[in-house]
Amino acid sequence: MLVVLGLFPTAVLAQTAEAAPATEPAPAAEAAAGNDGTDPTRPINSLRASYEHFELRGGRWAGTLATSIEQPFGDGYWTLRARVPFAATNALGNSALGLSDASLRLTRVFGVSRKGGRVAQLEVIAPTAGRDEWGGGKWQLKPVFIQAYFLKNGTIVAPALQHQFSFAGSSRRADVNTTTFDLYVVPRLANRKLFMTIDPALIYDWERKQTFGALAVTLGTNVGRLFGGQMQISVKPSVAVGGDRPFNYGLQAGVAVLGF
Repeated sequence: MLVVLGLFPTAVLAQTAEAAPATEPAPAAEAAAGNDGTDPTRPINSLRASYEHFELRGGRWAGTLATSIEQPFGDGYWTLRARVPFAATNALGNSALGLSDASLRLTRVFGVSRKGGRVAQLEVIAPTAGRDEWGGGKWQLKPVFIQAYFLKNGTIVAPALQHQFSFAGSSRRADVNTTTFDLYVVPRLANRKLFMTIDPALIYDWERKQTFGALAVTLGTNVGRLFGGQMQISVKPSVAVGGDRPFNYGLQAGVAVLGF
């Protein structure tokens, strides 16, 4: 799903503002086969790496190289994800790459039926960035609630509500307080080796009283086996709209191994 304010460091946002199939899912241990990771109600272990480049307003740019690992546990409907990003931007005149803000996310899937399911997430973001332009300088929490619907034609529609806010950290850094409404759609493609997600979002920044919209479309394919799991590659172009938008457009390239 699109998480617009997690796409690049919060510090860059502040600077630019100012200058699957419709069947009942099973736990991950039983459902790895045929699970491409696009259904939020079907947990699966994964290793991911991606690089995302954004063209910011005012001729600036930002990029994030992110790695993550996610693992189901318990009854298979709990997952834990650790994410370590590295950021670069020319917003302050230095384009070096460095550690950004690492995070840990806990996910619980519940209420799953043939018609849909619900997902609750809580992510903790730590101010681990080595320089101001690489991160937000604040401890942050990001609770998310997702309601997934499985349509008869196999399409998944999963609206989500997210609120991201800071609760501690450097007093000289800007507070974070944003709400995102995200409409995540996974069309069922005729070619089952391919997958697509369509992800429009509306974001409101309570601190700056600013609103903007964004759209991201992911297209990927399964390319074979690696480490005992299914390897995928994907591309994700994105665009932002509105006078308060922090970026104009972006492009992500990613690789993942699922079900290893």
